[in-house]
Amino acid sequence: MAAEYSFTLNPLLSRKSGACELYLIRHGDARPGPEFVIPDDGGKNSLPLTPLGRRQAEALSRWWSDKQFDALYSSPLRRTRETAAPFAEIRAMEFIIEDDLREVEFRVGGKAHGEPPGDELSLDKLKSRYDEAIRKVSEKGRWSVLPDSESSEHLRERVNRAMTKIAANHPGERVAVFTHAGVINVFLAVILGQERDLLFPLHNTSVTIVRCQEQLASLVAFNDISHLREFGVRMEPETA
Repeated sequence: MAAEYSFTLNPLLSRKSGACELYLIRHGDARPGPEFVIPDDGGKNSLPLTPLGRRQAEALSRWWSDKQFDALYSSPLRRTRETAAPFAEIRAMEFIIEDDLREVEFRVGGKAHGEPPGDELSLDKLKSRYDEAIRKVSEKGRWSVLPDSESSEHLRERVNRAMTKIAANHPGERVAVFTHAGVINVFLAVILGQERDLLFPLHNTSVTIVRCQEQLASLVAFNDISHLREFGVRMEPETA
């Protein structure tokens, strides 16, 4: 079991004192097309960023271009890798794939992330079941309420394991971590001592900063989208 963090507001928790500063970045927009219902297939060939998502990723890389990072990490899913790509390219760096940063795993109507509906369920029915599942998790706050979901306990364990390992490998350094809303939420829940897996809505390419040192963590910034405002990039797709 990975070490648990406790939340602290200690102003001495800084990179100078040896804390690792994690920039937790949600991927860009990756809304699925009509042939897909759920955002990814749980593997490395998941859905790509949309044109909006690519603009968001470019704005992110430009906004933070003058900030030095010591390491870059990414979930294996395609939308996070594509979000990390311009950020890494502008720095001539490579990002490290960390499997435990992948999004929560769940199935709806027997279908995994990104699978087409098939013959047993129509597209509309599968979309309806997906929406119902997300509403249920949002209301109850725990992924475990879905029978075919990764358990809340397993999700917390692997996310905490990933963040603990990254922080331990980079004391006193600044690290960008490209991951998912579910992962960032559950990590914040751990350090804030909350039982809910889902706490906050997070914008695409938003930046949340957490400093970690030994058994302590401090939330420094949350859901920052200054880069989208600066470059006039939308937060959400346009609706008809």
